[in-house]
Amino acid sequence: MATLRYLTLFIVFFWSLHAWSLDDRFDRDWETGQRAKGEVAAQFSALLERQPRYLELLDGEKGFNGLYLRLEETRGLDRESNRLRYGLDWELFSNGRYEAAKRQRRKRLNSLVQYWQLYADMWERLLDERLFQVQALRERLERAWLSERRELLARQLKVADAELAGGFMLKEEHELYRQRLQTTDFRLQALGAGSVIAMPQVWRRILNRVEEWKLPTVEDLLAKAVVKHPGLKLQELFRERANFHPEWRDDLEARLYVQGEQTDRFGNDGWQVGVRVRLPLDRPQHREETIDLEQGNYRLQAAGLRARLRQRLAALGAQFQRHQAILKGQLYQRRQLEQETRRTRQHADRAIASLRHSPGHRLRELERERLDLAHQVLLERLQLLEYLLRIGGLTGESDPEDLEASAGD
Repeated sequence: MATLRYLTLFIVFFWSLHAWSLDDRFDRDWETGQRAKGEVAAQFSALLERQPRYLELLDGEKGFNGLYLRLEETRGLDRESNRLRYGLDWELFSNGRYEAAKRQRRKRLNSLVQYWQLYADMWERLLDERLFQVQALRERLERAWLSERRELLARQLKVADAELAGGFMLKEEHELYRQRLQTTDFRLQALGAGSVIAMPQVWRRILNRVEEWKLPTVEDLLAKAVVKHPGLKLQELFRERANFHPEWRDDLEARLYVQGEQTDRFGNDGWQVGVRVRLPLDRPQHREETIDLEQGNYRLQAAGLRARLRQRLAALGAQFQRHQAILKGQLYQRRQLEQETRRTRQHADRAIASLRHSPGHRLRELERERLDLAHQVLLERLQLLEYLLRIGGLTGESDPEDLEASAGD
C-alpha cells in the first residue's frame, strides 16, 4: 500500500513539472500554419495604390475650351446666289467654356463620390475579413485547449484508476474523471479538425502586451475618424454637389467670332469680327435658399455621423477597458494558482493519503484550473484584439498599433 502511495505521488509530481504549450501569452508557434489569403486586404491595398494616380488624372483632365470651327453654305433656289461663310466661334457660356468647365467639375465630383462609396464597401469587407481571421484563431485556440485538456484528463484518469484500485478514491469521484474525459472527447469531435491559421506577427506582438495597452481619448479617436471616414467624405462631396443647381448663366449665350464670307456674285467679302449675346429673361427662383437647405441637410447628416461615431468609439473603448480589467484579474488569478501549486507540491510528499483532502487531489484540480484559465486568458486577449480592429474600422486605421496612445498622453 505504501509503495502504491509513493508511486502515485511521484506521478502527480511529474505532472506538476509538465510544461503545457498553452500559456498566458501566445508563443512563436502561433505564427506557423496556413497563411490567411487576405484577398480583400490585397484588393484594398491595390485601391489605395491607385488612388493618387486616379485623382491626378481627374485633376489633369482639361475641359472643352469652347472654340468651334464654323462652316456654313447656302444656295439660292434660283441657283444664282450661293453664299459660303466660314469662321471661328468662341462660346463663353452655354455650349462653351463655362458649361464645359461646370460639366468637368460635376464629372470629377461624381467620380469621387463613386470612389468613396467603393472605398466604404471595401473597407467594410476588409474589417469582416479580419474579424473572420480572429474567429479562426479562436477555433485554433479551442482545438489546442481541448487537445491538451484531453491529454491531461487521460493522464489523471490513469492515476485515478490506480488510486481506485488502492482504495484511495471513491467510485463516484473516479466516475467524474471519466465523465470529464468523455465530455472533452465529444467537444473535440464536434469542433472537427479544421485548418491551422497562422497568426500575423504584428497581431502576436499586440496580443502579448494588450493588458497594458492605452487607448487614445475618444476625442482623439474621433479626430482620426473624421479625417478618414468615408461617410463623412461623402457628405462633403454631397454638399459641394448641391452647388450645381440650375442658374441663369446655364442659359446665357455669349459668342465671340471671326468669320469670312464669300458669294458667287461678289466674290470674297473679307473678314468680320463680332460678338453675339443672348441673355435669358427668366431666372431660377429660390436657388440660393434651395442650395442652403440641401447643404444644411448634409451638414445635419454629417453631425449625426460624428455623434454616432463618438458614441460607438466611447462604447468600444469602455468595453475594451472592461475586458482589459477582466484580463488583468485573470492574470492575477493565474499567479495565485501558481503560488498555490508550489505550496501544494511542497506538502505532497509529506501528506498522508486520504480520499478527498490529499494534496494529490488538489494538485490535479490545480492542473485543470491552470489549463482552463490559460485558455480563458488567451480568449480574452483575442477579444481585446477584436475591439482594437473594430475601433480601427471606425477610425480608418488599418494597423492596430496606430491606436495606442503615446507615452505623454
